[in-house]
Amino acid sequence: MVGRHPAARPRPCTDRRENAAGPLPCRLQGDTPIHRDAPIGRSIPLAGSLPPAARVRARMDQFLTITVALIAVFAAATLAWRAGRSSVAVKEAPAPPVAEEETKTDPAEEAPEAPKAKSFHELACDLDDAWSKSPTLDAFRASDALKTAVESTAAFPESDLLGYARRGSGTVALLALELLARREERDHPAFEQVLTARIDSEDGTEREHAFELLHHAARGPVVPVVMKVLHSNLWKWDDAEEATHFGRFLTLRRDAGETPSFGTPMPKLDSSDKRNLEDIFRRLPDDLVQPLRDEMKAVAADPAASKKFLAGFARILDPVGDTLEDRSPLVVTPELAKAAERLEAMLLGGENSAIRCPLLVGEEGCGKSALLRLVARRLQDAGFTVFEASGPDIVSGQCYLGDLEKRVRGMLRILEKEKFVWLVPSIAELIPAGRTRNSETGVFDLVLPRLLAGKVRVMGEIRPGVLDKIAAEAPRLPSAMTLVRIQPPGEAETLELAGTWIEKHPGHRGATLKANTAQLAEASKLAAQFFPGPALPGRLFGLIRAALHRAAETGGGVRALDRELLLESIAATTGMPIEMLDDRRALDLDLVRELFSRTVMGQPEAVDALVSRLAMMKAGLTDPTRPQGVFLFAGPTGTGKTELAKTLAAYLFGAPDRMLRIDMSELQSGNLPRLTGPQNSLASQIRQQPFSVVLLDEFEKADSTTWDLFLQVFDDGRLTDTTGNTGDFRHAIIILTSNLGARVAQGVPLGFGAGTSDDFRPDEIEKAIAQVFRPEFVNRLDRVLCFRPLSRETMRAILSAQLRKATTRRGLRQRPWSLDFDSSATEFLLEQGFSPTLGARPLQRAIDRHLLGPLAEAIVRGEFGDGEDLVFLYEKDGRLRWDLASASAAEETTAPPSDEELPALSLRRLVLGPAGTREEIHSLQTRLGDLAGLIELDAFHERRAAIFETMAADGFWTDPGRFAVLEEAEYIDRIESAVAAARQTLHRLSSNPPSPAPLRALISKMALRVHLLERAWPDVAEGKRSAAWIALRPLDGSPKSAALAAALAGMVEQWSEARGMHAEALKIAGWSRAWAIEGFAALRILEDQCGLHIGEEGGLGETARVEIATASQAPEPASMLAANAIADALEAARSGEIVRRYQERPTPLVRDRRKGFRTGRLDLVLAGHFDLMDA
Repeated sequence: MVGRHPAARPRPCTDRRENAAGPLPCRLQGDTPIHRDAPIGRSIPLAGSLPPAARVRARMDQFLTITVALIAVFAAATLAWRAGRSSVAVKEAPAPPVAEEETKTDPAEEAPEAPKAKSFHELACDLDDAWSKSPTLDAFRASDALKTAVESTAAFPESDLLGYARRGSGTVALLALELLARREERDHPAFEQVLTARIDSEDGTEREHAFELLHHAARGPVVPVVMKVLHSNLWKWDDAEEATHFGRFLTLRRDAGETPSFGTPMPKLDSSDKRNLEDIFRRLPDDLVQPLRDEMKAVAADPAASKKFLAGFARILDPVGDTLEDRSPLVVTPELAKAAERLEAMLLGGENSAIRCPLLVGEEGCGKSALLRLVARRLQDAGFTVFEASGPDIVSGQCYLGDLEKRVRGMLRILEKEKFVWLVPSIAELIPAGRTRNSETGVFDLVLPRLLAGKVRVMGEIRPGVLDKIAAEAPRLPSAMTLVRIQPPGEAETLELAGTWIEKHPGHRGATLKANTAQLAEASKLAAQFFPGPALPGRLFGLIRAALHRAAETGGGVRALDRELLLESIAATTGMPIEMLDDRRALDLDLVRELFSRTVMGQPEAVDALVSRLAMMKAGLTDPTRPQGVFLFAGPTGTGKTELAKTLAAYLFGAPDRMLRIDMSELQSGNLPRLTGPQNSLASQIRQQPFSVVLLDEFEKADSTTWDLFLQVFDDGRLTDTTGNTGDFRHAIIILTSNLGARVAQGVPLGFGAGTSDDFRPDEIEKAIAQVFRPEFVNRLDRVLCFRPLSRETMRAILSAQLRKATTRRGLRQRPWSLDFDSSATEFLLEQGFSPTLGARPLQRAIDRHLLGPLAEAIVRGEFGDGEDLVFLYEKDGRLRWDLASASAAEETTAPPSDEELPALSLRRLVLGPAGTREEIHSLQTRLGDLAGLIELDAFHERRAAIFETMAADGFWTDPGRFAVLEEAEYIDRIESAVAAARQTLHRLSSNPPSPAPLRALISKMALRVHLLERAWPDVAEGKRSAAWIALRPLDGSPKSAALAAALAGMVEQWSEARGMHAEALKIAGWSRAWAIEGFAALRILEDQCGLHIGEEGGLGETARVEIATASQAPEPASMLAANAIADALEAARSGEIVRRYQERPTPLVRDRRKGFRTGRLDLVLAGHFDLMDA
């Protein structure tokens, strides 16, 4: 019993802290004011009995008191819990007998209580200091602290000690194990089990202690026990610390007379176990682990386990028979058999000869692989297992250098100890495999010592150029492996081999071949022509295989290896059209030219040059030592250079993706690996597909050293990569693109022209090229082709092709619609999709943005019906809009009866109220045919030629009059395009007319277009400008004049909108409203409105007067005009002549004095149809 502490006395009942209000009330331990009427045990705060500051201090005191009390309770609970944890059954010394009657003593003189015996955990904790201060385990075991703890805990039962040893940690388990080790009578198997578990611990001190106790408490051989633990977790023991503890234990056991052993029975060890054990043994003295090694060697090797290990990264060769993996026969000649026998003898070695590893050196296709397969078959017959693994195969999946080293060493142990042979498909790939920036030791460096020692069997192949290339990287390769030179067979021997191969081949998918000597000779000749890279017999066998596959694709059966089958096979392999290969078939150059011109428009010189080169290839007149062609495409961007290269690849080699494109801007700082690297480089790509179009895009942006590299490519058609493999460019066409001279080539800033582009000067572009590239470089080019800037005509043709392509997309193709483009829509897309600097490149973006995007949104919103419809697209307010024939029919309204009888086929009738008959369509077609005939007149062409001649004159682009000429050229082009578009629409309506209501709406639109074109044609004949400035103003301040002015302003705006004009509102001093209007015949129609417009009312006479002035727009841009240019032009154009009188009451009436018509359709006139009243 613990005595009470003297300080635990009651607190005094007064607290002498005072404030301004006087002494604080009496408090007990809770510091809560006590009301005198409160019951015992309950505290009631006296609300309001303290001033605010005192109440705050009181609450703080109360909070601190409660906090201290809670901490005390928690501490007491913690001590009680720890006491409970340590209160185990301990045999304590018998307590002295207690007197029956306790002697009464004075509490003040009470005797001190006897000290309590320490628990096991407390005794273990007392060892912490000794453990941490002992430099070694032996020093700790000899320390006084451990001896005292052992003596104090000697009476603890064994079961408790085993429990502490299994579940305890730190010094608790350590003390329990020390007690158990010192007892002679113990459950030894249980004790040994605890020690072996701690030997496998992650804690190095626990492992060391367990080894020590296992040795000192041993009652027989204990190394087998440890070897079982080690065998269960071999991967953990390949570590310096674990190996040190294991080695010290083996040393102690050896000194104690125990020979290290796996025990009996010997555990089953596969090749992986042996490799891991060997990795551990390497860290220990050889004499210490030699007995364990001897026992391992006595265990028979398990080939299945070794194969399982190798299968993780290598390919175990199936038994090689009379056929190879592709079922082709393995043709064995006497010479080949003798060579295989010699190679087998080199690999097997003998009593008086060491193992020599052959490295076959020969060109591609000379028979190296076949010889190695034959050697593999002989080795398999001798009981060897042959596996194939490249450098990348071995490195794959290895994240750390240690992992790679383990894999390689395991493979080498299998090669050294078991009957395995390694076939290396590419020695060149093996040498750099596994090397990193942090380690220069790779797979080859690990293998090299065993190769030099002749302890492993390896065979491989390499090409002579590659061997020379890697000589610096692997100078000891020739001494590590025996170089065996393989020479290709002669022509006669090759033909004999091919004949035997065909006879023995089982066929492919039901197809077999037959061939005589003449056919084999023809095949050899064609193989040498089209596949010159590989040597004999490889290139001939490759062509025969292709012929067999072609025979299977064309029906199977027995096919003769004739010229037709051979050419079909070459065409299938290369992608070239059969007309290019077969001398007996004609090649229609006009069709080829048409194909190229249809895809790439406006570049006749470039197209002609490529067609000429194809003709030379067809005739066999190209230089066989160089690429088929080397061309430089120069000119502005967006003019078709890349597209022409794609078109050539698609025609000549079967697909656009047969174009290998290199962005030369990536090579500004050299970056030669992009060209000559071992993987994904130009050299590797051309090796995989030598029949290609090579596009070197923006060649001038590459580094000059790169230009020098291509000199040998252009001259010899060869490019060698960093591994020594050579890419053959002799069947490729190389195209360089360049923007050099682009400023000169742009010529016409807006791209307008007739296609002749007389301002285009190729000599200036060639001069710019000569200033950048050296003469020896330019001399290796076959042609420099200068691409023209795109003319307006070419732009329109490209746009039409792109629109046709867009309408074939799934979303439009699956809908029963017909898209019809008004000329205003195509002109809008032309303006948005072409630029002087980018050419046609932005066209597809413009189509997506302005056409397909809005159409997609309308489709998603459900604005289009599911039925058949005709969508008429036009431009309005700077965006594309469309009218649906079905919607136009639904909104169709009947005009009020007219008091005039109009001819059935008049334009006014066709615009305002068509009947929807075929006669109306035919009438419009006739009118358009007449217009088309006028366009074909010599006068029209002479006028256009004169315009372009003016544009080609010296100084034209600095002449202030150039704007009028350019405007006229564009106007002529637009009229010609609009006539063609309208004729196409009418042809579609005639051949496949929609339902009557939509048909009437479309006839109305077409009639209005014909009306404008007929009015516009005289502009061309007279050289008259079409754009107009128009302004109006009331001539007095009366409300009726203002109202008439507003009505006439609405008339002008509705007329402009209905006819697809471009109208821009202007602010001109002195005029209430003004516009700049552009469109077909805008000036010709609007100038008839220039003059006075009078408003009348029956019985009152004139009630309103409005003046309209119309003037021809200046051709110069607005930024170049004088400040008052428009106002001055309008003022000069004023006329005092009365143009028209308008009467609304009592009867609507319009009288036009200038045109001479009189009508009661005031509504039509004010709706903007004033130009149709006399039509």
